[in-house]
Amino acid sequence: MTIEIWIGTLQHRAVDGSGAARRLSPDEVRRQALDSRPGWLARELDRRGDEGLIAAALAANPELDAALAPRLLDPRRIGIVMDERLLCRLSAALPPTTGPAWSGPHPEDPR
Repeated sequence: MTIEIWIGTLQHRAVDGSGAARRLSPDEVRRQALDSRPGWLARELDRRGDEGLIAAALAANPELDAALAPRLLDPRRIGIVMDERLLCRLSAALPPTTGPAWSGPHPEDPR
């Protein structure tokens, strides 16, 4: 199964308190995608909170880092296209989870 995560290449950022905005450059949008990558991958791996571990695993594995690098997908999108094989490789590069982060009752449990 192929998984695609992307953001639009046309992004704007508020410049001042008046609400004026400017268009981000392609390099700024790519940087935004690169900065978002650990969070994107954490969600795909169901490892929210492990963004730092994911960033470290990518830094330690240049081949995997390059395979999961955000790139121009088409004129309107920058993102990552991956498959289960790449996600499994990234997952294997991470330490095992220590269990659920939440140890209290389920929020919908009436007890």
